Amino acid sequence: MSSHGVSRSMLWKDYREFRGFWIATLLLAVALETLTAMMATRLGLAHFTLLPMLAWALVTPGLYALGCAAMMFAGEHESGTYSFLQGLPVNPSRLLT
Repeated sequence: MSSHGVSRSMLWKDYREFRGFWIATLLLAVALETLTAMMATRLGLAHFTLLPMLAWALVTPGLYALGCAAMMFAGEHESGTYSFLQGLPVNPSRLLT
């Protein structure tokens, strides 16, 4: 199997694994931004909506990344590959790169 096939296989596995979390994060971001815009409009602060909406747009991907890292860590421990990865003769930063 070529490296392209392996990469595609890993991407498909990760897509299937994180699909529900991705959709939930997307819905959370849309809901938070909509709620922020509605509250600012209702309070008469329509000119103030840009900063909080930008903050939600920047915070949400960070939360998604942390959630994915936690899910991957738990999955590696559950499947038993964590001990295999620790036993490799390569330091973790090089393996991650």
